Amino acid sequence: MEKGWNLNLINWFERIVGKGNVSEEEIDKLVYSTDASQIKGETRLVVWPKNAEEIHKIVLFAKRNKTNLVIRGAGTGLVGGCVPKNEVIMDLSKLNKILNTSEYERSVIVQAGVVLNNLNLRLKKLKLFFPVIPSSHKACTIGGMIATNAVGIRAIKYGRVEDWVKALEIIDGTGRLRRIKGEEIKDFCGKEGTTGIILRAKLKLNDLPEKRSLDIFKFEDEELEELIEKVRELKDEGVSAIEFINAGAAKIAGLEELNHLIIEYEDFRGEFKEENEIEKIWKMREGILTKINSKEYSVSEDPKLPLDKLIDFLYWLKNNNIPAFGHIGVGIIHPHFKRNSEKIEEMFEIVKKLNGEISGEHGIGLLKKKHVNPEVLKEIKELKEKYNPDNIINGGKIC
Repeated sequence: MEKGWNLNLINWFERIVGKGNVSEEEIDKLVYSTDASQIKGETRLVVWPKNAEEIHKIVLFAKRNKTNLVIRGAGTGLVGGCVPKNEVIMDLSKLNKILNTSEYERSVIVQAGVVLNNLNLRLKKLKLFFPVIPSSHKACTIGGMIATNAVGIRAIKYGRVEDWVKALEIIDGTGRLRRIKGEEIKDFCGKEGTTGIILRAKLKLNDLPEKRSLDIFKFEDEELEELIEKVRELKDEGVSAIEFINAGAAKIAGLEELNHLIIEYEDFRGEFKEENEIEKIWKMREGILTKINSKEYSVSEDPKLPLDKLIDFLYWLKNNNIPAFGHIGVGIIHPHFKRNSEKIEEMFEIVKKLNGEISGEHGIGLLKKKHVNPEVLKEIKELKEKYNPDNIINGGKIC
């Protein structure tokens, strides 16, 4: 047991956050011992703070007692980013308020626990939306999206979360409240909570497109070069999404056993123009993950490769019968493997040889630490020295 723990621990937390906002119940500890990665950890206790003052006090307590805090959003991460090792889980789901929306400025201020779908439903009334929409949009929180620097199906047009953050309010590992703007925003986007606890964010918004349509192109396995050329061509045409489904994934999803490209336009040039048709196609695309998982391909990876190297990777997937889909317009592919497959490590080595990145959007967490690029490792260590010198926030993640 870590130094500083004592029989009055629960009482101390109850005084700070209230009796109903801290738990040492076995069922809660079990639920919070893992996330979507399915890595098994161990939870000391769970605490649900409601505001910055409570978080400040908890961080100071942890600092004094050399206790690690694991920050949790919705738990949708796939690399163990919020899996505890006999640590305190700080669940930010009660920081769930949409605080201010400016139609004139096209911006919104939200707390970290706001769920993306809830935000976009509210914004729809104003004909605005937050355009970075990952497949976990029904559950993922803004804080978690910032921590992983999330992307989504429309990444080719709208980029990553960091492109849409105007300002942040965070508490760092010393308990200091910081208001972050400008280039310093990048010190927190994609750093997986290792540099600070995100309290709230001011986000840029976009006008909700008035028009949209889709095309679907299909390619035989022998036509992968033509598929890549089509992607290259479409990238120059101002499309909003280029999604890929390989033949293996298509078969599992109940589609023709061909390689598919789904293209979204923010105009009516596509074949599918009716909203119900469009929604049906995107629902099919989002449902592929569940169908692949049902076939025991439960490990989802997310390498990112340069377009001119993608052809080699796609052939490797084909030759090894690995189902995959992804945001091919920005080079992110999601191969799926059975648990403990030897092909996972082989894939990492191939990605490195092709000058790719081992993670395009899921992050590093616990799963990919040994594959971290030395330059990334150096950057994270320098940032932790600045913001989290005692390593009490998400210690052991990334590095």
